[in-house]
Amino acid sequence: LQNPSNTYANPGIYTVQLIVNNCAGSDTIVQQIEVYSTIIMCNETSTNKTAGFIYDSGGEFDTYQDFENCSLLIQPCNAATITFTMEQLNIETNYDYLSIYDGPNASSPLLAMYNGMNLQTPVTTTGGVGFIEFTSDQSVVYFGYKIAYTSTPIGSSNNTIADFSASTLT
Repeated sequence: LQNPSNTYANPGIYTVQLIVNNCAGSDTIVQQIEVYSTIIMCNETSTNKTAGFIYDSGGEFDTYQDFENCSLLIQPCNAATITFTMEQLNIETNYDYLSIYDGPNASSPLLAMYNGMNLQTPVTTTGGVGFIEFTSDQSVVYFGYKIAYTSTPIGSSNNTIADFSASTLT
């Protein structure tokens, strides 16, 4: 089989093994890969995924639409912080806006506001919740944006889900 491929349904870290056999011999390669989730703004309103990529409504290869008003709540389980990195940005200057907030809604403190093509340094929430809002006006659309996000889990001393103790004393 030439150019094998595999699709993973869930984000995570996977061990991948490729075994090649031909008239010259055989070889094996083992690598770990990390699969991220992909979120299309306006199609989803919330996610609890720990990391991924967020695209405008046009996805990776198309433009966003006129009159958009989309929002996304990012609330990964057990997250201490979330870091957002703008990887691509091309939206209409002074008319279309992308905002990232430090909390669960647009009333939370503003971390960053983007328009045009002004890529900024990554921003990080102070807690485990972030909110993104995108609005576009009635005319002129571009290829939009791609945001990478990752979350940092709460330290191991604070993330106990279940605990027990045992004693030999009766």
